Amino acid sequence: MDEQLFFLINSNHTAFWDSMMYCISQKTVWIPFYLSVIYVILRNYSWKVLAVVLLMIGCGMLITDWGNAHLLRPWIGRLRPSNPENPISSMVHIVNDRRGAGCGFPSAHSANIWLLTFVICYWLRNRLIMITMPLVALLVCYSRVYLGFHYPGDILGGFVLAAIVAWAAIRLQQRYGHRIYAPVNKSYASDGKLYASVSEPYASDGKLYASVSESYASAEREKNGSEKCPFNIPRKENFRECIIVPIVIVLTLIVFCFVSIS
Repeated sequence: MDEQLFFLINSNHTAFWDSMMYCISQKTVWIPFYLSVIYVILRNYSWKVLAVVLLMIGCGMLITDWGNAHLLRPWIGRLRPSNPENPISSMVHIVNDRRGAGCGFPSAHSANIWLLTFVICYWLRNRLIMITMPLVALLVCYSRVYLGFHYPGDILGGFVLAAIVAWAAIRLQQRYGHRIYAPVNKSYASDGKLYASVSEPYASDGKLYASVSESYASAEREKNGSEKCPFNIPRKENFRECIIVPIVIVLTLIVFCFVSIS
């Protein structure tokens, strides 16, 4: 089944899509996209939060990329479709004479892009981000099968690996993140006690009252679910700068189209 699905994708090719998929599969061409995500994070959070996000992604990729390539894939030993040692390699459509060497399960491209998607969607909980990020991930994964570097099963394996690593990274961030950066919306957990950000106090009938921010209610729910309340990341639907990310993606794809046509 996996091999049949691979040939269904790999055998349907044209000169335009060969060039297009080759561009999509390259890591460096997505640098403007990465920079746009960094910009949005900085606009909505502090530089310390950005450092935590990069730490989550960097440490995660030590597993999804380096650990995958040097430990997991050699141990599993499933050859890439285009590997000359694979019996089906002569039937695989190759682009720009590039053949994948070694083993391919799970796919590092798939694991890396899905790890990035999970972490970014966790921090930027905006509809635009949660639609465009998975679409980019699916496009990159499709290109790896189209170019003959991976079976669809390799892509699925990378997705599962990324999901596990991203879950672990998010759990660690929830538990220890407050030790690194200032709390979002000024609500934070410390020594198992929850504090809420307070606006300017005012006096009434000789008593001092404090108006508590709206984040307090959601923070209380977090506290009830855990003895050590993790950071309450706000579910913002109005990250205005998030529109920049899909715009950059569309412009990048347009450039790919012009390159492919020429």
